[in-house]
Amino acid sequence: MKNIFLSVILFATGLSFSQIIDLDRISKEITNSESPFFYEKLVEEFSTQPLILLSDSLKSQHLYYGKLYSNYYKKSAEFKSTYLKFMKLAGAKKYLKAIQSGEELLEKDPVNLMVYMSLITCYKNSKGSEKRTKELEIRAEVLMKTIASCGDGKSKKTAFKVISSGDEITLLNYLGINPEKYSRSSEKLNPETILDIWTKNKKYTEDHRNIIYVEIFENISKKIIKN
Repeated sequence: MKNIFLSVILFATGLSFSQIIDLDRISKEITNSESPFFYEKLVEEFSTQPLILLSDSLKSQHLYYGKLYSNYYKKSAEFKSTYLKFMKLAGAKKYLKAIQSGEELLEKDPVNLMVYMSLITCYKNSKGSEKRTKELEIRAEVLMKTIASCGDGKSKKTAFKVISSGDEITLLNYLGINPEKYSRSSEKLNPETILDIWTKNKKYTEDHRNIIYVEIFENISKKIIKN
C-alpha cells in the first residue's frame, strides 16, 4: 500500500496534469476490436499482467476512463446488491466472507477502485494470501496512478478526475483526507461533468490542503446507463 501512496504523491506533486483526457478518442478506441485499446483486451491484460499497464499510461488511461463507455458500466446497476453485501461484510469486519463477496464482485466489475482498496484491507486484516494481496495492490496502483497523472486537485483546471463518486471518496481517504472535516459544494463544470469543491473546516488544523477539486464524470455515467 505504501507504494501506491508514493506513486500518487509523486504524480500529484509533479507530473499530474501532463496528460489530457480525450474522451471522444477513448470512446472510439475501446469499442474498436482492432485497436490495442479495445476494452476487453485491456481488462484481460489488467487482470493477468497489470505491471504492463503500470508502465503504459495510455493503456491505463483507456482502461480507467474507458470504463464509462464499456458494458461493465452499462451493467453496473445489476451489481448493486452484491456491492452493498460486500461493503456491509467488510464494515462488520467479517473479512473472510467479505473476501469471497469481493472476489465475486471483481469477476463482474474488474475495474472498480473502491472494491480493490476495500478488498486489500480485508486480505491484510485477515492475514490472507500475500500473493493475492500483492496482485490487488498492483491493480489498485494502476488506477490510482492514472487518476494522479491527469490532475492534482489544486485548482478547477487541474482537478482530480474520477469516474464515480465512490472513487472520489476512496481517493480522498487514501490521501489521508477525511471528508467529514470538509464541506463540499458542487457545480456543473460542463455538460459532461460535475465539479466537487472540498473546503476544509476552519476548526481543523491538520496539515492538509484547504481546498481540493475533484471532477466527476457523473452525467456521462448516467447517460450511458440509461442507453
